[in-house]
Amino acid sequence: MPLVPEALTALACAEDPTVAREALKAARRALGEEAERYEPLMELLCRRATELARLRRLAGSDELTGLANRRAFKLALDRERARLERGGIGPAVVLIDLDDMKSINDDLGHAAGDEALQHVAEALQEAVRGSDLVARLGGDELALLLPETCAQGARAVAERARRFVEARSVRGRPLRTSVGWAVASPDEPDALLQTADARLYADKRRRRRGRSRSPSAAA
Repeated sequence: MPLVPEALTALACAEDPTVAREALKAARRALGEEAERYEPLMELLCRRATELARLRRLAGSDELTGLANRRAFKLALDRERARLERGGIGPAVVLIDLDDMKSINDDLGHAAGDEALQHVAEALQEAVRGSDLVARLGGDELALLLPETCAQGARAVAERARRFVEARSVRGRPLRTSVGWAVASPDEPDALLQTADARLYADKRRRRRGRSRSPSAAA
């Protein structure tokens, strides 16, 4: 029998735990009485597949919230822009800032700040469709990527996202957000984030002045 039987080839190539488990069952059946001899190696290969899957998740996810990270968001946005260039319907983006993050950290401690971000992440996931992507871009900045969404739909999601977040609190302190949105244009696909960012800061200024809280008011 060769040093590594052909029955282990699929298991050795597996990079997903589910695939690895199926390959392990197949290898045991194929090896028959020899399976016990290779059991330590097979278990090692299964653990390798689990670790590879974990590393892939970490590469594209935010450790604190479990949301997509900036890298994963950018890759998804690039895919949606490519779809737009092929004549599809463009994506929309909603940017969300947690307004009181500094005071939460200063007054309640950084553990409370982490709790606040986790509450925001949960609220945003409840506010969107299954096809939408929720990401933490860094710090207190989060984003929604909404495939095939028009301006009216983006505005509605922005308002719903704010409402869902502000229904929550951390250690008795209500959460407050600023929100900006934009829809990709075939003529200016790269202006998407700049437009959303400009609307977010306009919304933040209005809130500081105690004016309208609706992100739809931004031009």
